[in-house]
Amino acid sequence: LADKLWAAYNLKASKLKLIDAIDEMVKSQFIEMFGCKTPNAKVGDVSSVVSGKSISKDLEDIPGDIAYVKVADFNLPENNKYIQVSSRYVTSENANSSKLIPPGTIIFAKNGAASMSNKKRLTAIECCIDMNTLAIIPNSQKVDSGFLYAIFDSLDLSFYVRQGAVPSISPHAIEGIEIYLPSFDEQLSFSKICKQADKSKFELKKSIEAIDKVIKSLINNI
Repeated sequence: LADKLWAAYNLKASKLKLIDAIDEMVKSQFIEMFGCKTPNAKVGDVSSVVSGKSISKDLEDIPGDIAYVKVADFNLPENNKYIQVSSRYVTSENANSSKLIPPGTIIFAKNGAASMSNKKRLTAIECCIDMNTLAIIPNSQKVDSGFLYAIFDSLDLSFYVRQGAVPSISPHAIEGIEIYLPSFDEQLSFSKICKQADKSKFELKKSIEAIDKVIKSLINNI
């Protein structure tokens, strides 16, 4: 049993290394394709940068089917890169009183210590966001959402945090970030690489979950 347990741990470690290697491959590919190019646009030229708006406590407690995403929801297991679920759902009427954003929107923490965390997510669903969250809604005629996410994945967002009693990132600071915008075909080509990488990582994570179950079973039998 001990030998099987160590074999399972080693197999899990190897798959975790593969996930890290995939992430590094994507970053290297991005740098190779676009890293040395001269900026030719600003984020504000190709997207809308908006702050979320909180729903009143009373309205939050009325159940609905629209995901109400807060920064804490970034840490849910299902939301590793793509926001797919939230811990709270509200009615469409209440969502409209907040900020309803479409799939393919980049969101990250706007205020407080979380704004220094550099965590960001890409929405896979229509949802609304609270006041501590900032959203970058790509103009689909100008930029592919997956490509724009890759740009922000290469940036350290903490660099844009305005220090004060409460650290924060302003929409204006994000709008002014200079980027290199290649042709739409090149954007889609890179997004295809990202999607294939995401698919491979998803399969690896499923394998890791299965290994964890085996490890738990082996431990229970020792």
